[in-house]
Amino acid sequence: MNLGTRITIADGFFHEPGSSRNLSHDRCPLSIHLTGSEGLNAIVRCYLGALNEIIDTLDNSQQPAIIDNFCRLLALTCGGEAGRQQEAVRAAKLQQAKDYISKHLTDPGLTPTQAAAAIKVSVRQLHLLFEPTGISFAEHVQYQRLEECRAALASPLSKNRSVTDIAYAWGFNSLASFYRAFRRRFGASPGEVRGGPGAGQG
Repeated sequence: MNLGTRITIADGFFHEPGSSRNLSHDRCPLSIHLTGSEGLNAIVRCYLGALNEIIDTLDNSQQPAIIDNFCRLLALTCGGEAGRQQEAVRAAKLQQAKDYISKHLTDPGLTPTQAAAAIKVSVRQLHLLFEPTGISFAEHVQYQRLEECRAALASPLSKNRSVTDIAYAWGFNSLASFYRAFRRRFGASPGEVRGGPGAGQG
């Protein structure tokens, strides 16, 4: 049962840059209860979850823009003008797409069509979400899979697993393609990352 997410608004929150200019003072709520798995509420919940996970890793130059986007989304949820919030919505939809990818990395059949349907945009819109990042949907999927494979190869917990097993477990369906992509991304072979040329292969 989905009980939703309640966000308590601190005094003056909507008077931060990016929010007060989009929501009048008499429309600022004390709290917001977000429910449902679709629409703007779902987007805000997804963005909030991602923000909670990464906020401590952001440097001072990155935090204002990320928080500003969240303020804009909350303002829109509370009745702010939609026209001035489109960038925040786009950023949140991109985060939704990335979250979907993260949850389905192990699926070798993960496609733009599946991801687009999951976040309720067209395939063209999905590709447009990734366009400003300079990394395509396919590249993002591959990079995330490679990062997971590298982490597994470097972990003592995976010392008895073969490179082949790890690669296929994270959604790769061609070992040759995996090896080429891995070396191109990290400048080393999977075996070298594990601890020596040829180690753990098979």
